[in-house]
Amino acid sequence: AAIRPVLRPRAALLATRTAIGPADLVSEPTSTASGSAAFSWEANWYPVMPVSYADPVRPNGFTLLGKHLVLWKSADGWACVEDACPHRLAPLSTGRVTEEGTL
Repeated sequence: AAIRPVLRPRAALLATRTAIGPADLVSEPTSTASGSAAFSWEANWYPVMPVSYADPVRPNGFTLLGKHLVLWKSADGWACVEDACPHRLAPLSTGRVTEEGTL
């Protein structure tokens, strides 16, 4: 079976970090021919960018493992979601961060 990573809701993502890790992705389990679990690229931690590089007043778009993501500083800390508006699929990274920290 193929692994289908799905990002969890924003609240479960980056609180004060700028990296995405295993707790941020949900994947369907897979196994190899020998029955052992297959290595999953989506179930590991990857640095996204140094905190000093992330602009806290604008959305920061980036690509990780072929997925377009956007990182921004919300009222609760750093947040990360897929870089696509759920309504129109426009890139969220071209938007703005409000004073309340919403994207």
